[in-house]
Amino acid sequence: MSNNENTTALILAAGIGKRLRGMTDIPKSLLKIEDETLLARHVRIWRNQGIKNIVAVLGYQKELIEEELSKVASDMNITVVVNEDPVSYGNTFSLWLGLKACKPSNIVVFDADLAYDESVVADFLQAGDFGRILVGPSSLDDIECAKALVDYNDMVRLTVDKRAVSKEELEQYSFSGEAVGALWFSASQAKSLNETCQAFLAIEKNQPLNWEHVMNVYLKEHDLKSFQVGPGRWIEIDTSEDYEKAVALFKE
Repeated sequence: MSNNENTTALILAAGIGKRLRGMTDIPKSLLKIEDETLLARHVRIWRNQGIKNIVAVLGYQKELIEEELSKVASDMNITVVVNEDPVSYGNTFSLWLGLKACKPSNIVVFDADLAYDESVVADFLQAGDFGRILVGPSSLDDIECAKALVDYNDMVRLTVDKRAVSKEELEQYSFSGEAVGALWFSASQAKSLNETCQAFLAIEKNQPLNWEHVMNVYLKEHDLKSFQVGPGRWIEIDTSEDYEKAVALFKE
């Protein structure tokens, strides 16, 4: 596939995965499913979809992840940037570091702790030059997930993370599903997002926050379409229970 030759995959893999600490100390991107690390799964699917350029934002145990990258992506153009303190500076900061490291191009952002079948993201990656957020089935009752709320044009206008959606928000928008952890930006949109991140992070209290928060600033003025996942399996791995579910899911 050639649609993505000039697309950069930006992976956010700096976090310490504190909710997995009782089970393992390795970075989440190095967890294995079917004898393949999450990182290797990402890279394999990106390669199949024509992506040749990777920017990896690392932090916790970065040397281990760099070693895995050198094994599984030796045929790709890799740029590594480092979030030196991912506890104090959350993945909005990691996103900003990654955006600054990307050459002008279309950019697809992936959370490193996402496991998925290629069929889940194939259409998403090949859909064309318009901004979009990958959204999967979920429930408003799932407090933990990043809930995507859309306007009447199916453009995501709000992502609600780790709290309930308010009555006022539901009066203004419709619930589309869970923002899975993959976002696609045209080159011009990525430039605007870079600027939004910089302004957002200039406020000290914003520095530990996840990308869902900066996206709510960005989405006020920029269009990102809600793009439903394709058929297949996917799961975000935050906890040891999630990892057990993932291992079982991909054995099916």
